[in-house]
Amino acid sequence: MTVRFDLAGKLVIVTGASSGLGRAIALRLAMDEGADVIVAARRREKLAEIAREIRERSGRNAYPVAVDLATPDGPDALFLAARRLVAERRRAERAHAVTSPESGVFGLVNNAGITHYGETVGMDRGAIDSVLQINLSAAMHLSRLFLPLFVARDRGAILNITSLGAVLPVPYQAAYAASKHGLRAFTESLAAEVRGTGVVISSFGPGGIATEMIGSSGLGGRVGPGSVLLADPAVIAGKAIRHWKRGLVSGTTGLSPRIVSAAARLPVGWLIRRIAARLYKPQAPHLRQTPWDQSFAGDECLFGTEPTDWLRTAAAQIPTGRALCIGDGEGRTSVYLAQLGHDVSVADLTSYRFGSSRWDLIVSAFVHMSPSLRIDVHARMVEAIVPGGYLIHESFAPDQLNYRTGGPTRPEMLPGLERLKTEFAGLDFETALEVVRHIADGPSARGPGGCRKSAVVQIMARKPRPGLAPQPADRYSCRS
Repeated sequence: MTVRFDLAGKLVIVTGASSGLGRAIALRLAMDEGADVIVAARRREKLAEIAREIRERSGRNAYPVAVDLATPDGPDALFLAARRLVAERRRAERAHAVTSPESGVFGLVNNAGITHYGETVGMDRGAIDSVLQINLSAAMHLSRLFLPLFVARDRGAILNITSLGAVLPVPYQAAYAASKHGLRAFTESLAAEVRGTGVVISSFGPGGIATEMIGSSGLGGRVGPGSVLLADPAVIAGKAIRHWKRGLVSGTTGLSPRIVSAAARLPVGWLIRRIAARLYKPQAPHLRQTPWDQSFAGDECLFGTEPTDWLRTAAAQIPTGRALCIGDGEGRTSVYLAQLGHDVSVADLTSYRFGSSRWDLIVSAFVHMSPSLRIDVHARMVEAIVPGGYLIHESFAPDQLNYRTGGPTRPEMLPGLERLKTEFAGLDFETALEVVRHIADGPSARGPGGCRKSAVVQIMARKPRPGLAPQPADRYSCRS
């Protein structure tokens, strides 16, 4: 038996409400359904704007709650914030001698979501964890927190926003598809558990929507804002709410998604998957845009045209051969090595196949990555060096946070010497230093004389040949 309900005067939480579909749902709930809304998302300023718009356009109450559902504590923080708001509403009602059975939270819309667009082999652990945490884990934990209150009152409703990716594979968005498959399965399982109560558990899977996520994920290069494949968020929001109010467990919208999801279960499903793979296949690296493109767009080289002093010193000790430069943005290291006589290639971190025992020299100069990506890349670098080949590495050290003269501001992206020695296990360290020195890096340099005082890690290591005992490093220093 389906349970129908109305939302007039009820309090509903919408996650991911600062933009896109979440924003559209929050507006529709207030303007069309007469609901009060708790709008939740990370961006405090955006939430204040949407809350103000809801109040002005609908006359309903709107409460912004800034929370980061990418963190494990995010769902608990939102639950507690909602409890505090409900307590304040009830105190206000008592002060005006009014009692309303609808002052508590009636509905929860789990809309917050992100995607990662690109080849799965290029995803680091952090990217996978973020997609699963926001799209699946947060929705499950919020449902777990609010459901006992709904069951105890024998009324309440949860709407989980899934996707067309909940019913068929989405190549190049594998983690996203897995999270949406999981959320749909969770919804249907939970609906069976509360069957016979007055609680409604629904999921709604729209097709493509013209939202910020399309642009921020890089999908805009494949499916542009004006594409016929992308629907208006306001239209989808209305359909999602109507589906939810009818008490339906799962559904989608539009003829195209229904046809595609049905076809995916037929013997021609392989054709749907092949078409999707072709549609979503990422552009060639030279066509993709990254945040660095804007930084490097000017005529002047941001970090100058000369390599660092450490690279010059280390490279002078190494015979020429096949060299690979990791993340050499403006090419200053690659050009210098080529001038020395090396046969040089440059690698994109996430998609390049480093190979095995392929390179006589690999250079990594101030390439800072998230820990999970860094561990993966460093392991592939070690594997790719030929026996007897070399690694030259320089990066900012943890103490760089005290100097503030460049580099990342997140401590986890600044590994120290001992950590890097662990990540480069399998190499013999001929030089391994953690020092403070002055760096001159073109127009970006700061400080007296165009130099900047910085804390760095410097490593020159060699891959041992079979049968040779490892050699100890000839120089070690924790700081100088």
